[in-house]
Amino acid sequence: MATRRPGHYHAVKFYETDEVWARIGAEFLGEGLAAQQPALVIATPVHRKKLTTELRARHFDVEAMEAAGDLVLFDAETMLGTFMVAGRPDANLFQATAARELDRHFRGRAFRTYGEGVDVLWKAGLDEAALRLENLWNRLAAERDVRTLCTYSVANLYRDTSLRSIFDEHSHVVSDRGAMIHAHPTVRWGGSCAPRPS
Repeated sequence: MATRRPGHYHAVKFYETDEVWARIGAEFLGEGLAAQQPALVIATPVHRKKLTTELRARHFDVEAMEAAGDLVLFDAETMLGTFMVAGRPDANLFQATAARELDRHFRGRAFRTYGEGVDVLWKAGLDEAALRLENLWNRLAAERDVRTLCTYSVANLYRDTSLRSIFDEHSHVVSDRGAMIHAHPTVRWGGSCAPRPS
């Protein structure tokens, strides 16, 4: 289970479709961008395209924000490749790589990050690696002013123990209505925030 500092915000959203993934991300990042908080996105090419389309629909100038460093887009597979060793995140490589990139883009600034690196691992059957990455991110985020929302595909959730392990690494769960719910100790199967696997 993650150790959380006061104010720590590391939420999780379970999504069913690419469109929902993009909409939730645009709402989360758009709220921050409107408050002058830059955004970091770690996603697959399909999701990056859908997310930027959603941001444009909300009247954000994606190209201008990228040029100004207010919107940073990373490819999930490429990012994972910088610190994965034998199917598992290497703590030292992750710290070196992630810390360097965060400091390069956001040093001293409050920012938001939205991503699916953990979901890529989860879909590949690397459950333990995904949870390990969540834990490493919590340690890194504890040193920075960052609000994080990560995502998992509902289609890949099939064990009660898996879902509970995901909750353990997060401070909040995003409900289907977009509400932020504290992940502990109230999350239960079948609630508005947690899908029941088939």
